[in-house]
Amino acid sequence: APVSGAADFAAVKLALLLRGLNLDEQKQWLSRMKISRKVSQEIISVYRFINGEIMKPAVDWSKNFLKVINVRRARVFISGRFLMDLGFKPGPLYKKIITEVNRNKEIKNLRDAKKFILEKYKNGLIL
Repeated sequence: APVSGAADFAAVKLALLLRGLNLDEQKQWLSRMKISRKVSQEIISVYRFINGEIMKPAVDWSKNFLKVINVRRARVFISGRFLMDLGFKPGPLYKKIITEVNRNKEIKNLRDAKKFILEKYKNGLIL
């Protein structure tokens, strides 16, 4: 269990004093000061937290997770309504156009989708 109260404050102060020392130097200093192993571990944990070492894996994971979400959110998903607004007649061609546009990784936004569709399809016919 973590230390509490005044001991927490002391652990934070000692952790700040140890900044700039590597892990072995910290352990040596704590040993020379006759600080118990349990308290030493708590101080080192506080030090690692202050320096972001404990949070780094979580931060790295969240950055990767956000990249994946952002990529998925950035995809353009058009609908039959979008094609209807462009002047296409409803029909079986809708599915082909929608699937093709939604899978095309070069299409980044609705403007790109509109340009692609109007260049490739005219009056509901494949060029």
